[in-house]
Amino acid sequence: TPRSALTQDLIERLKVPADRSLYLLFAHLQAAPLVSLGQEVAACQIVGYVGASGNTSAPHLHLETRLGPPGISFEVFSAFTENVTPQEAANYRRWRVGGEFVHFDPMKLLDPQHPSPTVTPRPTRKAP
Repeated sequence: TPRSALTQDLIERLKVPADRSLYLLFAHLQAAPLVSLGQEVAACQIVGYVGASGNTSAPHLHLETRLGPPGISFEVFSAFTENVTPQEAANYRRWRVGGEFVHFDPMKLLDPQHPSPTVTPRPTRKAP
């Protein structure tokens, strides 16, 4: 999403620089997304269904939020496995470790009145 399409509140909350855009990545869907790249979506609109596609062993939704240079799109994208194409691997490297796309806490996209939840792991009890 280009910075110009973001609300002022969101720009301030995410500290979006003038030369950055908002990127969201959903992975491991059951099937192709129900929306197209560049399509406007509404709050609570279903964009896809949780699945186990890609390199995973259990159904889940992988969501990544990043700020990056405007106008970039990835037609193909895959983590490193033996059967990925060179383009899939190059796109993955650019996204994950290239330094252009900076990760931020996805909870910042939600209600600004409530801070991100903190989860404190509890010790597990062993059965007697």
